[in-house]
Amino acid sequence: MSRIIITGATSGIGLATARALGAMGHELILGCRNMTKADKLQRSLKEEGIEAKIFQVDLTHLASVEGFCYGILKAYDHIDILINNAGVFSDSKKRTQDGFELTIGTNYISHYLLTERLLPLIIASESGRIVNISSKAALYGRIKTDDSFYTKPTKGFRAYAKSKLAQVLYTIDLAKRLETHNVMVNAIHPGEVATNIWQGESLLMKLIGPINQRRYLKPEEAAKICVQVAVGELYGDTTGQLIEDGGIMKLNKHCLDDNLREVVIELAKKVTVNK
Repeated sequence: MSRIIITGATSGIGLATARALGAMGHELILGCRNMTKADKLQRSLKEEGIEAKIFQVDLTHLASVEGFCYGILKAYDHIDILINNAGVFSDSKKRTQDGFELTIGTNYISHYLLTERLLPLIIASESGRIVNISSKAALYGRIKTDDSFYTKPTKGFRAYAKSKLAQVLYTIDLAKRLETHNVMVNAIHPGEVATNIWQGESLLMKLIGPINQRRYLKPEEAAKICVQVAVGELYGDTTGQLIEDGGIMKLNKHCLDDNLREVVIELAKKVTVNK
């Protein structure tokens, strides 16, 4: 059985994935922002016969990410699978505690820092896997490679697609870096899923949110591809790909732009290297 970290596990895809993997007997380590919800989740899982360790992490604050990683590095000698699931979609202009635009800061910068800090433990696994819960929105993302990358006050789908493109670029970069370490790194498009990520403050989101909840996939359905990529045999030798339920997706020129990829990685390093 594998030792698995999942971020954002108190609801949605993260919760459904945790339940599925826990029921299979895997060791769960859950990174959660809201500890009240996390404690309730831990009790609920225990009633189902699933044990889970809880560590607090707020992906809107790099210091919290550092604290989370410090706790993991101190407690464990290896991690088999890291599932970077937590994410946001913001229909209003917001910033993280570090001053980044909320979407790019949460969906990319924080998970970049978390992953880089935990790499030694993943490499120490006999067959490590890193799974980034992303989106086909990455195919529509556009990135300006200057400091506006962090701070431009964007919102909605434009900000979300940009963050997911950055995530896919990082997935490809990391897969190349870890080729000799037997670590598979992939991104997932779980489908259009009815989770609370789509709840917003604008009138438009309040109108379309309930409609989307009815027509989108249930988290339990979306979790199936997450579980498959995380622990299944089908993608055991696959790395550097964006995967959906129907298989490996075709990436566009923006996802495959080597120069853009290098710059996006350097932009993340610039604001995390001294954290």
